Amino acid sequence: MEQMFFNILVGLTEIEQDRPTFMRGKYLARLDYIFTKLPCAVLLDLQPVAHVKWEFGHRLGESSDHVPVFFALGASDGRKVVSIPRWVAHHPDYKQHCQDLIGKVRISPGNPLHLLSRYKYIMSTAASLTISSSSSATGSLSIDQQIYWALMMLRYASDPKHRYFKTCLKSYPYLEKFFDHSLDTVLCDDLGKLIARLHHNKSCKALMDNTPCVKEDDHAGNKRSKLFAWMSLWASKRRSISTLQIVDEDGVVCTSAECCANALHKYWGPIMREKPVRLDLAKLALVNFICVWPDDLTYEVSFDHFRLLLDS
Repeated sequence: MEQMFFNILVGLTEIEQDRPTFMRGKYLARLDYIFTKLPCAVLLDLQPVAHVKWEFGHRLGESSDHVPVFFALGASDGRKVVSIPRWVAHHPDYKQHCQDLIGKVRISPGNPLHLLSRYKYIMSTAASLTISSSSSATGSLSIDQQIYWALMMLRYASDPKHRYFKTCLKSYPYLEKFFDHSLDTVLCDDLGKLIARLHHNKSCKALMDNTPCVKEDDHAGNKRSKLFAWMSLWASKRRSISTLQIVDEDGVVCTSAECCANALHKYWGPIMREKPVRLDLAKLALVNFICVWPDDLTYEVSFDHFRLLLDS
């Protein structure tokens, strides 16, 4: 069954959500799944969101034994959201560009929301200028910049003539390795592996650079440490996806579905195997915690009838 699952859904990624989608009687199950064939690197960049539209306790829950599953990429209302990459906000040129633009622009007083939108436009313009200036600068790139240009190349893989695609190759020359000039095609699989490796290196660097800011008299300081923030970000939330690698007993990364299944079976098989139960020892351990109905009391309803009422 497992091998058939891998054969049918080869190359697909599941967008998980942790709420049940089916209820019959007292039985709850998650029968409805969402799969996509987008590369994992692109999927992570698009920030997928998945959840049920309502719970079975909602007034609409009684209308069916299923609840619909909602799935969206990025902004769920369909509007384009302008976001500034983190490495741009930390770039030394970004602050200078913001100051230059604010000095050249005169913003008249008015509605606070309109003023906020104008300042946000100045910030996004400064981010564009920072990206443009950093693309022509010489020197080593940070991991965040490498991930940014690799993702940009993956987005415009279908249009190698686009100016953004050429900017990627100019800003990050190593990406030339993933572009076949003779066929004008991008090696998307290899580029996706590069992005996954960069994300892995970034996470390892974040853990190695961890510097807890805990004081002896400040117990809340632990919550401000980098390690706590990292653990909170990557806590077990099934609405998020992450790129996982499974290693076998020798520490070798599994490269196929069959190898992954065998490695997982060897590790979890003994753990999930049925354990021997000694009822006599369990009874001795629990005898002082078991309540016994006194013999001199009588039921108003027979015990068997009471159990039938509970089961019904």
